[in-house]
Amino acid sequence: MAPIAGTLWFSIDGVPYSTTGSFTVSPSDRENEALVGHDGSVSTIERPIAPGISGTIVIKPGVSLAALQGLDGGTVTANLKQGRVYDLYGAYVTGKIDHDAAEGTAQVELFGSKCVER
Repeated sequence: MAPIAGTLWFSIDGVPYSTTGSFTVSPSDRENEALVGHDGSVSTIERPIAPGISGTIVIKPGVSLAALQGLDGGTVTANLKQGRVYDLYGAYVTGKIDHDAAEGTAQVELFGSKCVER
């Protein structure tokens, strides 16, 4: 049976990063919301959203959190175990990056202008 989940290969601008735990890929560039009128009619509201990738990276020697925080317009690639590959273009880090010294990890949340599934 082919795996449907598991390991992940992750890179930013071609530089590989070690990962741990769970990663989430959100390739959608819009979301829909139901709008119900007082007369019972149902419509949708479509709103643009930024696609993104988030998860936990391992802070190994050579990993610069300052460089990650300064990412502006990069390309992030997530290769998932089951063979799916996502490229996030125009990527930047949102929020702050905290180095968990006890675990040697940092949670990162990246958004971009476009996410393509290969």
